[in-house]
Amino acid sequence: MWRNSRCWSVKEAARKVTLAALFDSCHSGDIARGAFRDFFPRARPRILEPIMKLSVEGPAEYSGNILSTIMQRRGVVIGSTEEDGLCRVDAEVPLAEMFGYSTALRSATQGRATYTMEFKHYVEAPKSVADAIVSKATGKDEKK
Repeated sequence: MWRNSRCWSVKEAARKVTLAALFDSCHSGDIARGAFRDFFPRARPRILEPIMKLSVEGPAEYSGNILSTIMQRRGVVIGSTEEDGLCRVDAEVPLAEMFGYSTALRSATQGRATYTMEFKHYVEAPKSVADAIVSKATGKDEKK
């Protein structure tokens, strides 16, 4: 946190927020904290999730199984190629859905397929995912 003559800058896990305040006898940290708590919800923050580029290679006879493992994890298939009895499926999948993928892929292809994964970009998380993250962080279980 830094201060110039008229403004405070609060940097949290969000983008920088600059606040102009008139200081009396109040503690400056309280002013910045209170202003952040007041203005942050008004900015309508959104949760972003990392999207990974996934490339799966395996025998062509398991291409349906490979596609189903990707679709079960909110994946979007970008392309699929097949040659010489091998298929390659390229997709974009949220990182949160990729935990345990190697076991699922091994089970679906009898251990004959492999995959590589690399970061692609961030996208706004779906409302159901964002609500689950917020309720877990605040300790509130929203049962509907």
